[in-house]
Parts: sequence; structure tokens; C-alpha cells
Amino acid sequence: MSQHEISDAILDRFVAGEASALERAVVEAWLRERPDRAAFVAALRDRGEGSQDWSTDAAWSALRARIDAAPPHAMPRRWLTPRVYAAAAAVFVAVGTLGVLALRARVTPPVGAFRDLATGRGERTSVTLEDGTQIRLGVMSHVRYSVGAAAREVTLSGAASFDVTHDRARPFVVHAAGAQIVDLGTSFTVRAYAADSAVIVAVSTGRVSLGTTARANAAALELGRGQVGAVGASGDAVLQPAADVSRYSAWLDGRLAFDNQPLSAVAAELGRWFVVDVRFASPALARRRISAVYSQPDLTAVLDAIAASLGVSYTRAGRVVTFGAVSK
Repeated sequence: MSQHEISDAILDRFVAGEASALERAVVEAWLRERPDRAAFVAALRDRGEGSQDWSTDAAWSALRARIDAAPPHAMPRRWLTPRVYAAAAAVFVAVGTLGVLALRARVTPPVGAFRDLATGRGERTSVTLEDGTQIRLGVMSHVRYSVGAAAREVTLSGAASFDVTHDRARPFVVHAAGAQIVDLGTSFTVRAYAADSAVIVAVSTGRVSLGTTARANAAALELGRGQVGAVGASGDAVLQPAADVSRYSAWLDGRLAFDNQPLSAVAAELGRWFVVDVRFASPALARRRISAVYSQPDLTAVLDAIAASLGVSYTRAGRVVTFGAVSK
């Protein structure tokens, strides 16, 4: 998914009523930009999976002809899956005047506007900004960034890595759940999920200034390479002296890493990476802690490893995983 697209997975979940609150907000904002998109999504919802009676050969041929005749930049081919082609044909039949541009997922916002980029469960993506700064977005995350504006600012919910093109005259600023991170020439990772107790900033190279918007007089904390800082409920920016920077950037290489984390936090992260809801037979189990790194993780392998390391059992029923009593 590029910065100009709503991915198939997110759109499918939105139509099926299974999208997260964040995904719904992103799709609804995308729909508000142009009314013809609402007709397209309505067709997806009305026709649904497996319905064949509405797709006529004439509609299909007419729509394909228009798409094939369009310039390459007019419509992202990868976004047009067979299901989307079919639903688009239904809209074409219904309104008659629907053209290729009416189905475009690409958006060119006005100068000084913003763009949104979001991921769902198990999804990661990246975007390179106009100044060369690269943002890599983690699972179930959302970033809004300015376009064509003098100020270089982004707002993050979730996890992201920033490789910033430094500009002393135009600081790069990340806003995340009350924390404010200002680039001083660096690359760094920010973790700011709504369920987390603090915003975490881990610096890979260079330096950042970590402050807060909660209190005007709160002092900013300057972090250097290999350091981790946090802004918690108190609103203070504090250094995490024993934290491992690599844990917070492991997801960039497709790894799951936990450093003395309670099983409840591990469960939340598994829910972001996989379509799964992890539960516990008792509160005591949720408080058990684990340190581990899983390379290119597979859900079953991770669950087996956790159970073995903690000496517990688990069961699976559809999307629900329940950790139970200590194994015999």
C-alpha cells in the first residue's frame, strides 16, 4: 500500500464490518474526499462475496476497456483485484457515467494539506516524503503527514521508524499521544499504541529531543544513539537506562522481540501481527514475563515457544487463543 492508496485488506474489512476504529476513520476520510467513492464502496457492500447475478459481460467488457485505455498513472493496477473489478463493473452499470478517474485510489491533495497512511493486522508499509525522509509504518498503525507545507510535521498512532533528512531551518517533528519528538539529525523509532502506558522513542543514529505537550513547562529530554526515552502518564520525558534499542526496531526486519515483557503485552502484540485474540485463564498468567526474539514469526511456532518457555498450555478455537494451566 502506497501513501496514496487504501489497501484491499483494509477496504475489505471496512465493507465486512470488521475494520478497526482506526481503519474505519481512515476509510471514512477517504470516502469524504469524493462522493463517487461512496457509490463504489456501496456496491462492494451490497453485492458481497459470491454474488454472481449482477456481473454482466457487457459491463465487465466496458469497464475493462476503459481501464486498459487509461494511462498507467491513472489507476493503480495492484489495487484492482478481480473482486474490485467486479464491484466496479456493478457501479458502472448502475450509474452509467462512472469512469476510471471515479475509481482512482490516488489522491493529489492541495498544497499545505495532509495525507494519511494506515496499516491493518500483520501489515507494514513505507512512504518517502518529498524531502527524502523515509517513514516505515508498523502493524495496526496510522500516520498523518503534511504535504507541501513549510513545517515538516507528522502525527502517529502505533509504531513507526523515521529516517529523517535533516534540515536545521525546518525541524522534523513527530506528535504521538502527547509526546513531541524533534529531529536533531537522526533515525529513530517511535511506539505509541493507544493501549500502551507510555510513548517510547528509541534512537538508532544521531539525536532527538523528546518533549511533551501535556505541560508547557516540562523540560525536553535529549536522546542520543542507542538511548531509549519514554513519556508516560505523568507527562515527563524520562530516560530508560536499561532498555534495548534493538527490541523497538526488530519489527523492521520482520522480527517479534520481547524484553522482560508481561504476557498481557505479548498478547496485545500478537493481536496486532495476527488475526487472533489472546486470553488468559487467570490474571496471574497475564502477569508472567517473557524475553524472546522470534525471527519471521509464525503464530503456531510463537505460541508453542511461549508455552514451552513458561511451562503453560494453550488452546485455540478459531481466532481465540487461551493460555491455561501450567503444563504437566
